[in-house]
Amino acid sequence: MFSFRQLLIICVVLYAYSATSQRGKIITTAATSVMDPNGDGYISLDNTGFSNDGYYVDEFEIPMFALPVFGDGDTLNDAQAGGNCGVTDLTVDSTGAAAYAALDDNDNLIFRLRLAEERNSVQAYTILIDTDGKLGATDPNSTGVNAGFEIDITFIKKQGIYVYDIDGIDSCPTELLSYDVDDYSQVSIADIVSCGNEDYFIDFYLPFGDLTTEFGITEDSELQFIVVTNISGTCAMAGKISDIGGVDDTEYGGCITCAFEDLASNQCPVPFSELQEGGSGFASGSTPEPELETPLKEGDTVISGKADPEAEVYIDVYDINDALVESDTSQVDTDSLWSVTLTLPLSQGDSVVAVAQIAGNCDSQASGSQVSFAVVVLNTKPTISGTATALAYTENDGGIPADPGVVASDNEDLDFVYATVKISNGYESTEDALSFTDQLGLTGSYDAGTATMTITGDATVDDYNTALQSIAYTNSSEDPVESTRTLTFIINDGTEDSDPFTRDITVSAENDAPVLTGTAGSTEYTTETPPFVVNSTFSITDVDNTQIASAEVFVVQSSNNTFVDGDELSFTNTTEITGSYNSTTGVLTLSGSSSLANYAAALNSIEFEYNPPGTANENTRKITFNVSDGISNSNFINHFITFATSTNFPPEVIEVNGEPVVGAVDLTTNEDSSVEVCLTVNDPDGDLVTVTITTPPTNGTAGTINEVDGEFCFSYTPNADFNGTETIVLEACDALSECNTANVTINIDISPVNDPPVIAPSTVSADEKTTTELCINPGDITDIEGDTHEFTSGTSVNGGTVVDGTADDLCFDYTPPTGFIGTDQVEVTICDSADPTVCSTTTVDVEVVSVNENPIIYVNGIDSETMTIETFEDSVKVFCFSVVDVDGDNVSTLSINKISGNGTLIAAATEFCYEYTPVPDENGIPSVWEITIEDDGTGNLTDMVTVTLNLAAVNDYPTLADIADPAAIDEDATEQTVNLSGISAGGGETQTLSVTATSSNTALIPDPTVTYTSAEATGSLTYTPVADQSGTATITVTVDDGQAANNTVSKTFTVTV
Repeated sequence: MFSFRQLLIICVVLYAYSATSQRGKIITTAATSVMDPNGDGYISLDNTGFSNDGYYVDEFEIPMFALPVFGDGDTLNDAQAGGNCGVTDLTVDSTGAAAYAALDDNDNLIFRLRLAEERNSVQAYTILIDTDGKLGATDPNSTGVNAGFEIDITFIKKQGIYVYDIDGIDSCPTELLSYDVDDYSQVSIADIVSCGNEDYFIDFYLPFGDLTTEFGITEDSELQFIVVTNISGTCAMAGKISDIGGVDDTEYGGCITCAFEDLASNQCPVPFSELQEGGSGFASGSTPEPELETPLKEGDTVISGKADPEAEVYIDVYDINDALVESDTSQVDTDSLWSVTLTLPLSQGDSVVAVAQIAGNCDSQASGSQVSFAVVVLNTKPTISGTATALAYTENDGGIPADPGVVASDNEDLDFVYATVKISNGYESTEDALSFTDQLGLTGSYDAGTATMTITGDATVDDYNTALQSIAYTNSSEDPVESTRTLTFIINDGTEDSDPFTRDITVSAENDAPVLTGTAGSTEYTTETPPFVVNSTFSITDVDNTQIASAEVFVVQSSNNTFVDGDELSFTNTTEITGSYNSTTGVLTLSGSSSLANYAAALNSIEFEYNPPGTANENTRKITFNVSDGISNSNFINHFITFATSTNFPPEVIEVNGEPVVGAVDLTTNEDSSVEVCLTVNDPDGDLVTVTITTPPTNGTAGTINEVDGEFCFSYTPNADFNGTETIVLEACDALSECNTANVTINIDISPVNDPPVIAPSTVSADEKTTTELCINPGDITDIEGDTHEFTSGTSVNGGTVVDGTADDLCFDYTPPTGFIGTDQVEVTICDSADPTVCSTTTVDVEVVSVNENPIIYVNGIDSETMTIETFEDSVKVFCFSVVDVDGDNVSTLSINKISGNGTLIAAATEFCYEYTPVPDENGIPSVWEITIEDDGTGNLTDMVTVTLNLAAVNDYPTLADIADPAAIDEDATEQTVNLSGISAGGGETQTLSVTATSSNTALIPDPTVTYTSAEATGSLTYTPVADQSGTATITVTVDDGQAANNTVSKTFTVTV
């Protein structure tokens, strides 16, 4: 069975009829009853005619369907009709329809046209059928005249109906079928609504089976109708189309194919069977093509995409042999999304077709936007790889990327749907963790129970790679388990997981020093006092050890850190801890591995006793405690022993910023830079110490003095741009107001620094779509050193281009972003010419202003400087181009200038359409014109196109002067002679002519004998009446130039005997 989508175009010729005004009455009847089945002489349901509501489809005797229209449909007096209804104007019913069609029960294809007023000047009307769904550029057989039609059905006035095969043909070939005009057409009254006279319905039909025989068209073939009028008495390809039904011609300016495209886009091809009684007729309106999410892969069960939210989407799945496997339907949601879940997974080689349809409209396939189609491909697993070596993690490293080199890829997928990273081996739940910061539309979720980080969300391969590379491993323990962990990475493309990629993590612990805590203080001691416990407040902690290896306690005179003979520290050994005191150094060493608590108890039991060997030294003693875990020592805690007769020594400043104090202390810093000053102060008696500034700075500011880890620190900040020497004097005192005898003098040498320039913000302007040199005004730059400056770099906030043009100046070349109008901010860096490291930035506001741009002429949607038009001699040709002015200016035709050739070219009523009229009978000489358009923007910019019109030859009708009726002759008259004149090939042509004459009554007047020599303008014919006969006979004289079209002209005269 053949399947066609046919585009039928009906070109109409009007007759002149004498009629009454009863709506629906047939005024010229056909020889058959096909178009008036009940034989009552009316095309209405009965002989009462039509109502006056302007819409008669529901009142036709034969059920018919109005052809779809575009926009508001046809209008009276549109461009092709001309004023006063023109000569061939289609008129409309109240819905804008001007034509109707039906396929009756006897398989007759019937057409009905509604025409305005009666005219005598028209010759024929034509139906053009497109059988392959291709017109214009999409049809390889289209020509400059024939847009791609395959079938021509032409009705010629007083002659008949003819059917032609015109595939790829511009003219009229020999007809395949023909029908008698009297048998296959009729005329009836429509209404009195147009031009003050009756409208008419012209009906015609032909047996549908004949089209089936010649062209393979069946009732299942699909078609579209477009109605136009044709004022020529030939087939359409050699005729002249005037009015186009279903549209307002004034909107197209002579672009007939444009109207065809609009009409075709707004009606669905339907089977002929839908034009029968009970059928649905035509559907109109378009549905956009749905989007189909691809790729579709083997194993997928969900198909999804986007479409118009008012549409339904129909899905068909075909196997590799094109057999239908499954069909499904999805309603599109308000977010324009749709999806279906298949009962069977897709297989490799399957094909999926998606068609959308808005209720009451054509589906997307019929609308010309077509279907969405995809072939199912074999899914290949995504792959993932990364760093081969293990990640080395050391205690307290914090969160570090698990693998910055991990990369996933997929041969056919552009997106992934999820990924997992799992600590698959060696997981320690109390210390190990994975972390991820949500990004790029991806969300992370960590399950500590399974040690799995899951990342979800539809995102590109690159985005997933970025996300995977950011996943961090963290160990929170201060005593981590030193075993190898294994990370497993998996990526999923929506169908399959990748094979896993693994990377090991080696975790190394670092020893943490034990922490000794206790109350620091002092105890007064007398020589009569027996040995006593120095401090009983100690405790010990260690985050990664439960045992202490040793401890040290030493006693010195606090004023000079020297041992005093007679000082003793004592300890009673335990089962695990042994004490050893060195009486010459004052150091008590505890050894033996034991628990933290045991060592704390040991320290809390140490006793001090002073047994002077001679004169007593009652200066303050300092006893220092610390412990060791065998690797690291703890902090130190001091306890002071005072005597009733002890001398209170003033504190001493030992170091400033780590350097011993010997006279004044010299420090350095740079201009505009702060420096921190820290004093290490010792009080021999262990008293609390305060440090004050006795001589403050004069060229800067000294901050508050704070004690930090036993040091007294403050910050000094010089005044802005100051350089030179600053002097600060400090004093240290203890709680008993004993102060150091020599104040500490600090000299700070402040070195000059080249200051960066200070640049004021500025505003400049630049033209759109061009590169402009912009400069920083030197007056907007201040520099304390008076340096010269130059532009170094710049960045546009809105994506413009900023480059350094001429070196060593304050200028840069700026190009705004494409299409940008408004204020762009450019961050500009200006540096000292002598030192490119000394720079400042400023914001330059660039006002990008609109610049008038030339209008652009587009020929068939392409920016073009030339346009070639194919037309015919003696035919007025209207052509159009489109114009785009990006500035929105008004554009008009500036000039039309002839370059070569002949004819005239004027602007048509429709903008950027032009009407060319050739010199009569001229062909083969191109007519070349330059058309210039101009905008009304600044400078009145222009564009120009060179138009070449090629005139193809068209055969002119031959000519013959009218022949007057001769005077009546008597019966049995002798031979009569009639002279012929005005004979020519027409249009200056030189074909060989033949002249023939026929008699309508050969029983009275036999066919006359013609005497004629080709190319002569005159000739004659003779005839002799038959003996004993009388009456009248019509003699038809025909001149034939032997061509395929427009080849004959006939004149008649009547002989009375």
